[in-house]
Amino acid sequence: MRNEYSNAKRSKEQLRQGLMDLLEDGVPFNRITITKLCETSGVNRGTFYNHYRNMKDLAMAIAKEYFGRLEKACEEIGFETHELRVRFFETVSEAIESNKKVTLALSQSMPENFRLGLEDTITKINLRHFEDAFYPENEEQRTELKIVASGIACIYARIIFRKDSLSREEAAKASVALLDRLDPNYSQR
Repeated sequence: MRNEYSNAKRSKEQLRQGLMDLLEDGVPFNRITITKLCETSGVNRGTFYNHYRNMKDLAMAIAKEYFGRLEKACEEIGFETHELRVRFFETVSEAIESNKKVTLALSQSMPENFRLGLEDTITKINLRHFEDAFYPENEEQRTELKIVASGIACIYARIIFRKDSLSREEAAKASVALLDRLDPNYSQR
């Protein structure tokens, strides 16, 4: 039983890496066939279908993994202090940089709802963690946090998909400044 689990984990990783390799080689997502992916990955078609229904499922699994890493960074780092906020956005910038080829390749070949899905997911992650850090006392404060969470998600999605001239560093600095303003315990030194 354990061998099956490690085999499944290994084959999923091979498929994900194969897709990333093809995308990094410049093959458009909509031109990658399951046969080509399996050849590149070194797995058979049946193995692909054991894990995914189609190529879009595989792409979404990669996106889900990306969101998982972002969520983990939120949990591990937090937003409670200015220093933690700076560290969090540095971590986000590193994650964007390390995944930019694959994310950009996926975004160019996936429909607009992929970008909107990314924004929505980042907004939900942000809002959940912002509320944990700032404890909104009323609906007005919760609305403020929601607007900030959404705005930060939109900016980062636009940066990821190269639709904004802001650098990751500029976005991080502005995001930290916004969160600092919302923090009643933070005062500019």
